[in-house]
Amino acid sequence: MLNQSKFRHLLLTTVLFFLVGIVGCDEFTKYDEHDFAQTPNSISTPGSPVAPGSIFNSRINHTATFLESGKILVVGGESNDGGISSLEIYDSEKGSWVNGQSMPNPRFGHTANLIGRESVLIAGGEDGENPTASTVIYNANADMWTSSLDMLQPRTKHASSILTDGRVIVVGGTNRSGTLSSSEIYDPVLQHWTSSGESLLPRIGHSVTALKNGMLLVVGGQIPIEKSNQNPLLLCENSDEAAPSVGVTSGYDCEDGAATVTEIYDPTNDAATVTEIFDPTNDSWKKSSPLLTPRWGHTATLLDDGRVLVAGGTNNYSSAIESEIFDPNTET
Repeated sequence: MLNQSKFRHLLLTTVLFFLVGIVGCDEFTKYDEHDFAQTPNSISTPGSPVAPGSIFNSRINHTATFLESGKILVVGGESNDGGISSLEIYDSEKGSWVNGQSMPNPRFGHTANLIGRESVLIAGGEDGENPTASTVIYNANADMWTSSLDMLQPRTKHASSILTDGRVIVVGGTNRSGTLSSSEIYDPVLQHWTSSGESLLPRIGHSVTALKNGMLLVVGGQIPIEKSNQNPLLLCENSDEAAPSVGVTSGYDCEDGAATVTEIYDPTNDAATVTEIFDPTNDSWKKSSPLLTPRWGHTATLLDDGRVLVAGGTNNYSSAIESEIFDPNTET
């Protein structure tokens, strides 16, 4: 029998299979209305996943967050008309969607993290013109938005994760000054942001996953070409210096407490094999074993034994066929 945690993961995976839009398209305006993900209204055979019905607005580059109640919160994104401010909630018990209160402003490329039982922190992103440092909090019980303190830097295409102590960390991303290596932490109790240092490399479009030991693991993704003289980048074996070599991953909670990061394709970026581990107890970053195959756009899935399966993706030139497994216990 599935436990509650595994059931939620399976349900979220099934729902996202139907609702999540196109990822990584290069020119958004090249797509027509049929290219956006629409959820089907019926199922074909007994035993197949139950279709959750259609969302109200076609969208990509949005977020989907699992609430404590089991409902799923879909926020923001973009369509052919630009940024979206609308919010939709999927009720897994009723198998239906309802509209919630829209965000104060449209945004996409943001992050969303559950803080408390039914509150979600929306951080950064962009409105179609500029990356933003603004953050807002949605209270699902009251269906109400409140403004929160700005991040220390505007950023979009960043990644975020909830640390084991309940704080939220955001890593990397980009703004008008370029790709970022900075990270910062939001404390929902004190309601403020503090710097958590610089990662070893700037990254965009990555994902991060917190492990149960409290550490954070950052894997692969993309780094600016100028950082590697138009070659992929790889950390040297015995130093923190960068050397030529050449990835997006999605992270899931690991059994022992680290995290995973990935990045989205940009013609000015190269796929990377680089992995880093962040220790929130002293805000320190260190290198870890690199991926065997440089890639972005791949997935990183937590296995039952606590290891992480990295599969698929591309290195900007061809699709990656080989899959890899990362063991957080040995960091290899």
